[in-house]
Amino acid sequence: MVTVVLADVALGPIASNPAIPLLVSLGLLVAIVVVEGVILWAFRRKSWGRSLLHALIMNLVSTVLGFVLAAFYFFLLNQILESAPPALQLSVFLLATWATSVLLEGLVLLGLKWENRAKTWQAVAVANLLSYVLLGLFMVGSLGALNL
Repeated sequence: MVTVVLADVALGPIASNPAIPLLVSLGLLVAIVVVEGVILWAFRRKSWGRSLLHALIMNLVSTVLGFVLAAFYFFLLNQILESAPPALQLSVFLLATWATSVLLEGLVLLGLKWENRAKTWQAVAVANLLSYVLLGLFMVGSLGALNL
């Protein structure tokens, strides 16, 4: 099974595998917050600073919850997809954590008083889609580099 824990449920890999340096994980975290901030800004059309702050807040919340949920997902996927190829395990893991991340981050934005609920959910779904494209590319590259 994949040995990388996704913080944010989505935010950036924090390696349980020491082969992935912490600075790489922190770099991904910053990149994802910026990408999601841009998307929030585009959907909200308010200040860039507030959009970036909201992206940071929602990702910090989902990061904390992501550590707990990632352990649950690893356990569940090991039970269900025990003999599946690593690529399928990774795909299912990314899809499940993406959906969880959208749910958590959408609720956070609603708590931050976003006016339009439909735009909130659209913005969070698009922002996390782009984040997960980055994470997926990174993880596929990491799996290949680590020969997993």
